[in-house]
Amino acid sequence: MATVTPDSGPLESLLIEGYIARCFGPRQAGKYFSCLLKRALERDVIAFTPNPPERESAFFFAHSVPRHISSHSPDQSNWLLDRKVVAKGTVVPQTLWASHTITDKPYHIEEAELQMPIFFDCTDGRLGLPLEAAAAGRCDNLLDAQASAPLGSESTTHILIHVSDIFGP
Repeated sequence: MATVTPDSGPLESLLIEGYIARCFGPRQAGKYFSCLLKRALERDVIAFTPNPPERESAFFFAHSVPRHISSHSPDQSNWLLDRKVVAKGTVVPQTLWASHTITDKPYHIEEAELQMPIFFDCTDGRLGLPLEAAAAGRCDNLLDAQASAPLGSESTTHILIHVSDIFGP
């Protein structure tokens, strides 16, 4: 596994220490961020904010985003790309969705207007929601729990999350 050194910049840290890189791997995370931002990933694209006050994890922000994101979310503080992994809980590796046909690739990947990642922040600054609490519907301590998720121009979306087999059938 790659490591972050003292001379590593925000981009290197994002692709090693971020949740998305931990879920999908550094190369797939880089591809995802390039598709999301509609540009090549370069050092000047990413900003890093070490543990903000009353938050559990450091933030990685984008300096600029495509128009379809900025028109719905003009406040630059909402351009959160990823969070630095905290040393608790489990990051479950995921498989990045891929088109099964060549004709679907431009529509679903290259030309798609991806939205910024959504993180489950708790009102006390903690990051994440225990699986047991989510399964039991105990989500009232989530920050903005009653607000709609920022899905761009869509009103609904489908999300597939793989859960580890350690919990059994």
